[in-house]
Amino acid sequence: MTNAFETIVAAVDVDDELGHAVLKTAADMAGRYGAKLHVVDAWPKLKDIGFPYARRAEIAEIEKHEAERQQRLRTLEERTARYSTNAIVMAPIGDKTDTLETYLENEKADLLVIGSHQKGPLEKLFSGSVSAEMLRHAPCAVLVVTKSFAEKDS
Repeated sequence: MTNAFETIVAAVDVDDELGHAVLKTAADMAGRYGAKLHVVDAWPKLKDIGFPYARRAEIAEIEKHEAERQQRLRTLEERTARYSTNAIVMAPIGDKTDTLETYLENEKADLLVIGSHQKGPLEKLFSGSVSAEMLRHAPCAVLVVTKSFAEKDS
């Protein structure tokens, strides 16, 4: 019999209070199943200003955006190291949902661990829900870490 989970991806937003619970849960699952752990925090793509005369400002904005992404990646690596010493940590650029779905497909992930604040319909309308989208479109099993679970587990 093969291992149920060989590749586990933790979708972590560094700024989200559920990030630690998602990391801990994914690392626990990876340890239990002897799976490879990937930790991913998608970084939004910078919009093109599109004005030729603003090229210098655009370059400065691109450099600032990349510096922020690198800082976020370092923070994610530090947090991940608390739970796993051999995880692959990534901060790919792109829309969170699309980037995560592509990453799951490319890595042939067996399990996605993601957090959910269990937003109501009105909140979802204005801010969206990556976890709800992943439940519908992920090419693998999805484990949702809720805020109530995170509070109980801490």
